[in-house]
Amino acid sequence: MIQNFKINIDNNQKNIRLMAKSKEKTIPYSNYSYATEPTKFVRFLRVCFSKQLFHFFHLNLKIMKIVVRGHS
Repeated sequence: MIQNFKINIDNNQKNIRLMAKSKEKTIPYSNYSYATEPTKFVRFLRVCFSKQLFHFFHLNLKIMKIVVRGHS
């Protein structure tokens, strides 16, 4: 009985060690598995002030067209 108990403890310790190692890997089919890294050009466009300014005014013009049509 005591020997079986010792064997179970040893097996549990091995399982814990295996679980600790498996945490380092990513989980299959998780969101991290499908994530793509942006290219240098994409990262540049995300912080490009002139592009953001252009899109800001472009969006405002589209909204103003909708508002003006609604009030006519």
